[in-house]
Amino acid sequence: MSELCRRLEWDSEFWGIPIAQVDGNTLTAETVHQVNGWCSKNEIACLYFLARSDQPATTRIAEENGFRSVDIRVTLTRELDGQSTGGAVSGIRKAQPGDREALARYAREGYRYTRFYNDEHFPDERCDDLYETWILGNLDGLADQVLVLEQAGEVFGYISCHLADRKVGSIGLSGVEQTERGAALGGGLLAGAHAWFERHGAGPLSVGTQGRNWVTQRMLQRAGYVTEKTEIWYHRWYRPEVLGEN
Repeated sequence: MSELCRRLEWDSEFWGIPIAQVDGNTLTAETVHQVNGWCSKNEIACLYFLARSDQPATTRIAEENGFRSVDIRVTLTRELDGQSTGGAVSGIRKAQPGDREALARYAREGYRYTRFYNDEHFPDERCDDLYETWILGNLDGLADQVLVLEQAGEVFGYISCHLADRKVGSIGLSGVEQTERGAALGGGLLAGAHAWFERHGAGPLSVGTQGRNWVTQRMLQRAGYVTEKTEIWYHRWYRPEVLGEN
């Protein structure tokens, strides 16, 4: 029988504790017992579980067995229609090493809706570090491309583009300055990403966001995205005290 869980090496190294994730999106009374046994055997401190939201039995079993809901993940998709601007979106360009400071600043400010901030076991400052590390890793090659929006010589936001082997595109991290015009800036970055994906032969696009992040959801819907699915993020802490030891 294949393993029900997998250790997440990057997360474990970053947080300094053993972290794993359930492989699969449903639980039964039998599998949750096996999951707990696997985590005990592997000395896991925190377990992630991304559950289907349309399976009441799964959510009930998770909550009865110590899993705590920390976020709702909404996945939206759209097809490219060939109508993007071909890269001529005003102010959009490829990110450069000199943009690192601006990207880090926006990353540290822009993700307060996410599951890590919703889990009090993860310190907010360390969550800031997480997203800074994440976007700089994207800039250093984890993403196929990172685009920025520049106006009058100043960077106001970024968006990361990922392209799978079968030309399936996905938008990873995005962030803009936290002002009233942030939504407009985000729309410009999204249009720039669409142009980049079209130039590289992408077909369908997908993007995930938080259930509470209605501003981003509205922006995506205006850009032609439709909701594909909603899922529930759970965290199960077996040894929350070890996080403070590192």
